[in-house]
Amino acid sequence: MTEVEPKIAFDHLYQTLVEYQARFVDIGMKGAGLAVLLLGWLLTSDEARAFIAASVVARCAAVAGTSLMAAAGVLLFGRISHGMRHVQSELDALQYLPRSYYSFRVPSTRASIAIVMLTLAPWAVSVVVMLFGLGHPS
Repeated sequence: MTEVEPKIAFDHLYQTLVEYQARFVDIGMKGAGLAVLLLGWLLTSDEARAFIAASVVARCAAVAGTSLMAAAGVLLFGRISHGMRHVQSELDALQYLPRSYYSFRVPSTRASIAIVMLTLAPWAVSVVVMLFGLGHPS
């Protein structure tokens, strides 16, 4: 088996890292956007609030569905973060270019957690509104 040239390996790994970064941002934006739409619907629709308040089954189903979507988002974030860190370690092992060339593409653990928390905040508010309501619409 022949060895891959470092430049070819670096280019491939770097492109993979760029794709992971794009997915990380894309999933965060889509997840937060969906949560904001759900929250907006709950806050502005008297019919939605009345239905969720009147039906225990509807409330439980809405909370379960919302919680599952949020959990799936967290799992995706975790998987992508793990992949990014793995690609970064592969790039480090190549020693083709200094880490400063590509390290900005991998968010720190703190930044990753902050992004996940910002994405989860509207989901959490939606669940609280579904569970406890905003008062019964008249």
